[in-house]
Amino acid sequence: MGTVETTGAFVRISARTRAWEKAEKKARLMDAEASDPSPERVTVEEARDAFTAKKRGQRLLHSWLYKFSLMQRELVNFARGRGLTFIDEFSDDELGLLSRSRKIAPITAQKRQERWHSFFSDCVRKRWLKQNPVEELGSIKVRPVPTDYFSQEEFQKLVNVTYDLTHWSTNPGHRVRVRALLLLMRYSGLRLNDAVTLERARTGDANAPRLSFVLCLMLPINHIDKSNSSLLSHSPAAMF
Repeated sequence: MGTVETTGAFVRISARTRAWEKAEKKARLMDAEASDPSPERVTVEEARDAFTAKKRGQRLLHSWLYKFSLMQRELVNFARGRGLTFIDEFSDDELGLLSRSRKIAPITAQKRQERWHSFFSDCVRKRWLKQNPVEELGSIKVRPVPTDYFSQEEFQKLVNVTYDLTHWSTNPGHRVRVRALLLLMRYSGLRLNDAVTLERARTGDANAPRLSFVLCLMLPINHIDKSNSSLLSHSPAAMF
């Protein structure tokens, strides 16, 4: 495989592959690098700040931004511990060492690796890296676990625990909130994230006028005394 250097000299370098398409791709990359030199090296913190600004500009949910912030904090702390200053010092060996440093569930490791791939792909697009080191790690196999349900006896045990949370908090309002949240998720089918962000405006009289068609669900949460309803939340908008 031949390519032209910045000096104009024609050199031959082995593509180390038998596939013609891969050899052509490598030759084009080498030609592009020779005609357009790579930009100055970027530190890990600079790459982190640029990626964070990009994700915030995409108006992602706070939960997604929080997950990306945890990933970036982990990478930065690891880089400092290993003495890595620039983003191009990250290799698949370094990321492999980082992935083995914590024992986490396979699904968690898979999601973390996906966020790594997104971050380093952005660095490749900005030409801070020549290739994505995550691609050399290989995929993480996750064995799906079927979702099971609580029996009536098991759910009643969960409700009974909410009456005695002295090991966690002595505030009576906390007991009411946890019990109301548990019963709300049980009878409405809401996810935890949707349940804790439920607004008071979305609850109330089913006969109240609406601007559009709304499916109303009557929740049989009679366990929560009306006298304790003020303990759910101090916010006039949020339930919890």
